[in-house]
Amino acid sequence: MLWSFLTPVEIVAVYGKNECKKVYDCHGDVILVRNFPHLKKMQITWWENNKKIINEKYNIPHKRDDGYYSISIQGFGDGFRVDRGTDEDSDLLCFYEIPTEARCIKKDPLINIGWSRNRGFFYN
Repeated sequence: MLWSFLTPVEIVAVYGKNECKKVYDCHGDVILVRNFPHLKKMQITWWENNKKIINEKYNIPHKRDDGYYSISIQGFGDGFRVDRGTDEDSDLLCFYEIPTEARCIKKDPLINIGWSRNRGFFYN
């Protein structure tokens, strides 16, 4: 367990807001990671310590005209896989900007970060 506290977070890939191919494939900004902290407090601390670097390197978040944005940090798990179009694949999040068939990951939401006019800044 101690190793998980000492292993740095690896950002595997970052994807911006996509055009939806299927209803369940719609997403805002997504960061795919390995070795993300388990505790919410540590996740928030990681975000606060890295948000400026992420913004500069990946140009996210993508904000709407009203200022709303959403960033989902997802575990990368076993990597990219092919969406075979079965019910079992409904738990996949696909990135159609990837030019290969293996463009989906199993959904593993770790933390969502965002801002809206009604809620202000939020983590969930």
